[in-house]
Amino acid sequence: MERVLPALVALILAAGCAQAQAPGTPSTTAPTIDSLSPSSGRPGTVVTVMGQGFAREGNTLKFGGGYIKNVASADGRTLRFTVPATLDECPLASMGLGMPCAETHIAVEAGAYAVMLVSASWRSNGLQFKVQEP
Repeated sequence: MERVLPALVALILAAGCAQAQAPGTPSTTAPTIDSLSPSSGRPGTVVTVMGQGFAREGNTLKFGGGYIKNVASADGRTLRFTVPATLDECPLASMGLGMPCAETHIAVEAGAYAVMLVSASWRSNGLQFKVQEP
């Protein structure tokens, strides 16, 4: 019993430390998006995403059928991106999967686009952004 108790205490402490996450470390759980401001605009519009659980750097946004890569968050609760004129169809390299993908881009046209954060292991909830005619 004398040997088991110190080993058990060490195991409990190690498990607790393993769950602690350093600031700016990518999360293993999906973040949450609470709002987009504005919720509509033309390509070139700067959009603020409000929510929680964002990584400090390297966030990937799924914007309709394409991706906006390497979006930073100074505080883990907001990120800003500019609605692009074209979207990258290949998220794999930015998600750390190391898989090759042809760089193809699709034009952003007027219409509704679901916006969510994605990684190799999770997807956040999505909100709608309406792209207006230029």
